[in-house]
Amino acid sequence: MDAFFSKNYAIAREHFKQSAQNLGMSLENFPIGQFGPNGEMLSIDIAIQSGSMPNQALLISSGLHGVEGFFGSAVQLAVMKQWQDDPHLRPTQRLILIHALNPYGFAWRRRANEDNVDLNRNLILSCESFHGSPAIYKDIDHILNPKRPPSRWDWINFRLICPTAKHGQAILEQAITAGQYDYPQGLFYGGTEPSYLSKILSDNLDRWLGLSQKVIHLDFHTGLGAWATYKLLFDHPLSDNQYAWLKSYFGTVSVEAISDEQSGWKGGLGHFCKTYAKDRDYICALAEFGTYKGLQVLAGLRAENQSYFWGNSNSSRTEYTRQRLVELFCPKSASWRKDSIRQAITLVDQAINGLSTKS
Repeated sequence: MDAFFSKNYAIAREHFKQSAQNLGMSLENFPIGQFGPNGEMLSIDIAIQSGSMPNQALLISSGLHGVEGFFGSAVQLAVMKQWQDDPHLRPTQRLILIHALNPYGFAWRRRANEDNVDLNRNLILSCESFHGSPAIYKDIDHILNPKRPPSRWDWINFRLICPTAKHGQAILEQAITAGQYDYPQGLFYGGTEPSYLSKILSDNLDRWLGLSQKVIHLDFHTGLGAWATYKLLFDHPLSDNQYAWLKSYFGTVSVEAISDEQSGWKGGLGHFCKTYAKDRDYICALAEFGTYKGLQVLAGLRAENQSYFWGNSNSSRTEYTRQRLVELFCPKSASWRKDSIRQAITLVDQAINGLSTKS
């Protein structure tokens, strides 16, 4: 399993391109005008197979939240290796694999992009605006985003005791993760304008999907949920037929909606892609694989953000926060990697089988 997990973005990118070429897939790349730690060009890379069933499409994307690309890229490499080793398992549908939706975050081991933007809060439609924050965010910003380098003795769980008692855990969690548009140096910041990813997707998604009318999009994430298990999250409405189909082909997997009028969350990948997929029967599932406990993940995000804005970029402490973030979103545990990759491959197989019989 370790062979699928790359040490850095540059290696992951080369492995992705080589694996796609081995399968005879066509490649496209979209440089983002940024460079990695060793001066390497950063780009979003696309691999496409036309397939003998062009009316159906499977889209697999990775790295929307930069550092989560270590796992998402490994999934893409694993499924391509399976298809190469056993051609009978290779899908006949149109395939679109998007590698590193956030190459800057992947390369620099951040969750956000070069503008500190959470791209899964940035994909705003024309009818929406880059404005607003949860009502209580202003009261907790000083806790989430202290303007100083991180300290070993600054435990966020103690600092959140009073806000949790005042507002309740559910409301506090929603305020932290729903996304905010007023604190540029804060966590889960959605930005003030469309990112490069917004333009790339809006300009090319329809072309990538070709003649397909039925589309399943799996976007791989980590960091939320129980260790080495996963759930499917949706930020766009599902029809009764789509929901029934999901339950039929993905079995007992937890299927949850994460965006509605009450949550205040907007700018998600699925809702955006479904819009630009036009009249297609389009389902986008965020496959979220659990790693560490929520407070551990939040503490890691907070410390890395402090190092990024207020620390010394060359210090050992900053390097530690980056390594810690990689561990939080892509554990080195052999059992976690084995179980998670195995489940991810099964999920892809289920999507392929479901597409074949979808009506």
